[in-house]
Amino acid sequence: MPYRVLVVDNDQGTLALHSQALVKEGMLVESLTDPMQTLDTINKFEPELILLDTHMSKCSGLEIAALVRQNSAFDHLPIVFLSSKEDIKIHTQAIKYGDEIITKPVNLDYLTTALQVRIERARNLAESRNADKITIKNLTEAKKLAEQANKKKSEFISKMSHELRTPLNTILGYTQLLEIDHDNNLSDSQKSNIQHILNSGWHLLALINDVLDISKIEIGHLSLANTETNLDAIITSAITEHENDARNKNITITYANDCLKDITVYADATRLKQVLSNLLSNAIKYNVDGGTVDVNVNASDLTHCKVIITDTGSGFPEDKLSKLFEPFNRLGLEETNIEGNGIGLALSSQLVELMDGEIGAFNNDQAGASFWFTLNHYTQPESFQTDDNLVINILYVEENEMDFQLLSKSLSAQSNINLLTARGAESALNLAHKMLPDVILLDIELSSMDGNTMLNAIRTNKKLRQVPIFALSLDDVPLDKQALGDEQFYKYFNKPYNITKLIESIGDVLENEHANATIDS
Repeated sequence: MPYRVLVVDNDQGTLALHSQALVKEGMLVESLTDPMQTLDTINKFEPELILLDTHMSKCSGLEIAALVRQNSAFDHLPIVFLSSKEDIKIHTQAIKYGDEIITKPVNLDYLTTALQVRIERARNLAESRNADKITIKNLTEAKKLAEQANKKKSEFISKMSHELRTPLNTILGYTQLLEIDHDNNLSDSQKSNIQHILNSGWHLLALINDVLDISKIEIGHLSLANTETNLDAIITSAITEHENDARNKNITITYANDCLKDITVYADATRLKQVLSNLLSNAIKYNVDGGTVDVNVNASDLTHCKVIITDTGSGFPEDKLSKLFEPFNRLGLEETNIEGNGIGLALSSQLVELMDGEIGAFNNDQAGASFWFTLNHYTQPESFQTDDNLVINILYVEENEMDFQLLSKSLSAQSNINLLTARGAESALNLAHKMLPDVILLDIELSSMDGNTMLNAIRTNKKLRQVPIFALSLDDVPLDKQALGDEQFYKYFNKPYNITKLIESIGDVLENEHANATIDS
């Protein structure tokens, strides 16, 4: 493909000489004597290089080059200057905007060769950039396809888990009826068989529940009720449930809790117990006969406490530590006679993350392994200090029962908040237009109306157009939107949301709107 060159020089003789030399070498050349037409000609002719004289009557080549570089589309367009002066100042300025400056008169063979080299280099760079763009595009598309496939997989697993639970519930139900055996018609052998069915059924149900939880987390449908939770009570309960398993393997569980009775953490009590049960179960399962399991809590940090569960088993291969929390990865132990499915640790890791904590593991110096996780200390949400006459009306719109109960309880505890609640779009709109709340907390995934439609319906009332509306969403919201909101919502909060931060944000709004509303420190 011939090289395309734009030559700009107001000296017609020099312009013709240089243009003819380039055409002779097979190049496509567009010639200009008026430098003011350069930008228009670039757009029409689309040159691969500009040969530009530095000294012209209407404006200098350096000024033209500066204008060209202002357009990002021409950032990589090579510019070669021609100058009749050996002026270091001009040469220095030319370097800022161009690729090379050649002193006139110039040898025509040198000129054509120099331009060919510059254009060829620019083509190679363009090909490399295009290849990079294609690679990035392909990677982006592949990532998107992988995410879509993973979401479909998770949705399929979730649906199948529900389908499996239905017949399994029937199997367990009727088997339990047989186990009761009011008439004593079953032989010992039959009772033993029924017990095997029940044990396997409960094990399968636990497996299905774990798979269902993982799939819910992956597609963002698992909601946690993080709130004030007594850590000691949950640990004690989890240990109690595993004492029989430990006793069967002659394993001793130790837990020193004398100074931990009143420590509370920010967590979902049910999910926290699930994490502890998974870790305790593994510590017992992979321990040696007659071993120990030690549960320790380090609560000395001002922001979080650390739970450590230590066993005296054989530990895990150090080179496989990075795969320890991968779903369905048992690190080669699937070949042993120790039961397991590789789900417990993966699920525990994701649950701890949803409770704003961290999780990890390490091999002990002597024997066994230690698994740890952290949780934030619970801090009482800051309350609003207002005068006696100021009552804050907050309209809370939510369909999810668990979320509704959790946040309603927290907001109702604020002495100066008058909480209005609605469980659907229609009742919410009626309340909003009638009561004119100071703040609206809106679940933007209502089944009867999407968030934007709901927002527009609220804003039809002129008195509600300036009311701050917080969007509560199960979908992942970018951090900048969470912090700053956008033109539609004052702020966004991901579910499960941090109740303390939500209440603090409401306080910030009211502090701006009411001079007499301040926050207790």
